Amino acid sequence: MAKCPNGCATFKGDTGNIWVKIDQDVYHPARTAMPWGENILHNGGKYSVVIPAGLANGEYILRHEILGLHVAFNSMGAQFYPNCVQVKVQNGGSKTLPAGIALPGAYKPTDRGILTQLWWFTPSNNTYVAPGGAVTFPLLSVMDDDEKRQQDDWANSRKNRLPSFTEVLSRRTRPPVDLFILFLQREGAEDILDFWLDVQQHENLCRAYFKDVRKSGRTIKEDWPQYWDYARRRGSIYGTVVGLNADGGGTKRSTASTGELLTEQDKRNLAAAGPSDEKAGYGRRSTSPRPGTAALSEHTRVASPNDAYDKEQPRSTTPFSLSGRTPTLFNMRRASRAPTVIPRSAAITRMDLIASAERIFYRYLSPAGNTVNSPENHEIYLPPSLRIHSFPLNSSQEPRTQAELSMMAQIPDIFHAQKEYCFRAMEQDAFPRFLRSKAFGNLTPISALVRLITGLITLWIGLAAGFSLIFLDVHPKSKRFFLFIPFAIAILCLVSHQYELDPILVFLGQSETTPFRTLTIREPYVKKLLLGRAIWVSVLVAAFVTALTMIFWAVPGHRL
Repeated sequence: MAKCPNGCATFKGDTGNIWVKIDQDVYHPARTAMPWGENILHNGGKYSVVIPAGLANGEYILRHEILGLHVAFNSMGAQFYPNCVQVKVQNGGSKTLPAGIALPGAYKPTDRGILTQLWWFTPSNNTYVAPGGAVTFPLLSVMDDDEKRQQDDWANSRKNRLPSFTEVLSRRTRPPVDLFILFLQREGAEDILDFWLDVQQHENLCRAYFKDVRKSGRTIKEDWPQYWDYARRRGSIYGTVVGLNADGGGTKRSTASTGELLTEQDKRNLAAAGPSDEKAGYGRRSTSPRPGTAALSEHTRVASPNDAYDKEQPRSTTPFSLSGRTPTLFNMRRASRAPTVIPRSAAITRMDLIASAERIFYRYLSPAGNTVNSPENHEIYLPPSLRIHSFPLNSSQEPRTQAELSMMAQIPDIFHAQKEYCFRAMEQDAFPRFLRSKAFGNLTPISALVRLITGLITLWIGLAAGFSLIFLDVHPKSKRFFLFIPFAIAILCLVSHQYELDPILVFLGQSETTPFRTLTIREPYVKKLLLGRAIWVSVLVAAFVTALTMIFWAVPGHRL
């Protein structure tokens, strides 16, 4: 906001530090009602701002900027959409705008909030700095009281509990209980996490398509009448995006949380399917090709975080490409482990959506014998009621028949029920084991096994040395106190294996990601849990070492 000294008719606003930020809408860690950056979209294209109370009379320019960050990982990729409104204040107070910033001139292409990556900013790394400086002029809070209370309650609750599975998948947690570590643990075990992430990517692609349609000035009803009719009859998770809810049609489904995405009928169907077979297996794991290479149109492709990280080093708390830390297979196999970014030179087409769905079907849902255009198959387990036995569409050919057009209308929501089932299966089986290993321990199974072997060998060495000192009747007797060295190493390794926790690493604030590779523990409650267990393990080690050392010291020597 800037004041027009002599009226706004001739005011340019291009000299001096006259622009003062009075409000902004950026990332809030506790906001769960809608995704970051979609507040205006979910509010019918409107955003309300309160003019600072007590502002002096006069004419002002209110500058509204929307900053598009979808390709901001490239220099000059951020897109500014400014708009100005003239405001006249009457019967105001005596407050004047303080010094602010100069426009143009305040923004640089390399500013952190302009050259950035969308998936850097999560509750575990919420340091995004919006261009234009801080909100410097006193006004009403950016968030209402309910949102403030929600944020405070969420932040306080996180200090005294473990994270939920939804929070992990939405990247609202810190190491060692974040999505990066979960994926490392599940890699090589099963494919349902891959499936969930790829379906999430497919849904993001569909949202981008619907947004492109709305930006073109057309409605979804005009552009895709078959989908519109299907969504009004059956409901859709994209109701707020395509405008169904505003018209009162269709089933309203929240897109804020994975647990709230299904209709009540879908939930009843999943409940009827039951979780009884969840542990029967989710499919056989093998090498995973890069999902980002789906056969989309020549102007459009789904970019993975790796594409951006190849250009610049990551700054995330737990990046998905750790130099010198992440296994090579992890880097090569996985390309859909962060929110989808879609750099393109043309709008997304419905054929792109078909290609995305086709890839997911043939990779995860088609029996191995029916898989085409793919050297490998990762069929996951699904109950019979959720299995999709065929995919009649072809990404290389436009649908023509009425049956194909009807099938294409189901493409945006086609995998949603399966995605929800996988979420519930992981939440009840894999996620508790993940928390058990990472929130109550800090070692990987291989590292724990190495400690067991090292401990047994060192214990044998210590016992052999102790009995040698006794039966050789070595003097002075105080030399036996040096037995505490092998005993300490042995007991520490054995107890660490038993608890899957290395107290030394905990005291250094480290947790293993892959064997013998660590990162810093940043989740406060997990850090507190591990510290308590590390103290207990240290007490046990000290007690056992002291007992063994004193026993071998107290036994009288007798030369054989």
